[in-house]
Amino acid sequence: GDDPSKISIMRDAVTKGFGQAAKTLNLREEDMPDITKDTFKEVMKRFDDWEDSYKKEDQAEKTSD
Repeated sequence: GDDPSKISIMRDAVTKGFGQAAKTLNLREEDMPDITKDTFKEVMKRFDDWEDSYKKEDQAEKTSD
């Protein structure tokens, strides 16, 4: 619902999901295939970008007040 307060909850859920996938495959997270590690990094980058967009909006609002 476009709620920035949920970003950390979703980030944690994705992290746990990738960890569970490693467990299911009987692998350590660092031994997962490169495509999996790359996907995880990209998802985390997008969470960072999403979070940064809200910070920029907050700064813009404070500047315009």
